[in-house]
Amino acid sequence: MLPVNELHTDVLVLGSGPAGFAAAYTAAKNGAKVILVEQGADVGGISTSGMMSHWTGSCDSPLYWEILQRSADKNEGEHKGVITIFIDPEKLKTLYMEMLCEAQVQLMLYTFAFDTICDGDKVLGATVINKSGRTDIYAKVTIDATGDGDIAARAGAEFVLGRESDNKMQPATLMFKVGGVDYSRAVFLGAFEDTYETEKGELQALARQHIPYPAGHILTMQTTLPGIVTCNMTNALDIDGTNAGDLTRATLTCRQQMDDIVRYLREFVPGYENC
Repeated sequence: MLPVNELHTDVLVLGSGPAGFAAAYTAAKNGAKVILVEQGADVGGISTSGMMSHWTGSCDSPLYWEILQRSADKNEGEHKGVITIFIDPEKLKTLYMEMLCEAQVQLMLYTFAFDTICDGDKVLGATVINKSGRTDIYAKVTIDATGDGDIAARAGAEFVLGRESDNKMQPATLMFKVGGVDYSRAVFLGAFEDTYETEKGELQALARQHIPYPAGHILTMQTTLPGIVTCNMTNALDIDGTNAGDLTRATLTCRQQMDDIVRYLREFVPGYENC
């Protein structure tokens, strides 16, 4: 039997993606005692472990600009001190950790949010589990930032799985990076609708021809690192993001597509011949 531990805190945040990080950091900066639980080895979720290429949307908060400025200070070379929406996932991992330590957030990595602790309709906290055993964490405020709303669902909150009409979810993808790209000639297409004509043909059309389905598009973004490009070009269909078996299948599917994608980039896309 795993040992059972008990902790108490003001604020418990489950999941350390951008939303969970922001909740934990802001609460701690305002004087609350905070525990942040993360199932992976790093903080940041999709923005770091997910190798996200850049910040998107219309966010305009003091914390967002603090992250951009402090990221710029960590950049090197021509990007040193330059505020940009492009993300360096490894540097951002370190920045998130530094900020959480400054705010004195108690961080629990390698720890899975397992279940809720409830008294009727009231959420008292959550049960988490890791190699050290099981821990019941009691909190005045519990924030579900797991991405899938796992703990909210276990607490009995109403939810809709995927699209309301048929419960289908958007395709699953894995971001990856390639190096050795000649930026002076490189083509960057940041949306499915973007097109680019070459001597060999239009790049989106060539992707559909030469990258096996269900992949088959080009989506490439710049980075702050010389010769490095982020690719968002893998695709796995009919995946239930709440099913571990489906997530495993999606990972295998996307990994198997990467070599074909790189071959396509080398053959058809200007600047990627040596990637």
